[in-house]
Amino acid sequence: MEIDFSPLKEPLNHMALQLAIILFVPLLVGIFIKWILLSIKLPHRLANFGAVVVFFFVFYKTLIIVLG
Repeated sequence: MEIDFSPLKEPLNHMALQLAIILFVPLLVGIFIKWILLSIKLPHRLANFGAVVVFFFVFYKTLIIVLG
């Protein structure tokens, strides 16, 4: 007995795309901000802290935009 999951293909693709956007956009922004902070010669601890703060802010905003 085979179950046909083809009606679920479109919603699952949409959910996968939303998940990818929610995860990868903040990650790329955080990496880019860390690179900028390190290029202006900030200490690694400060650059890491700034990148994490920006990551969480962008994660929150992306979550609100995509799911809202």
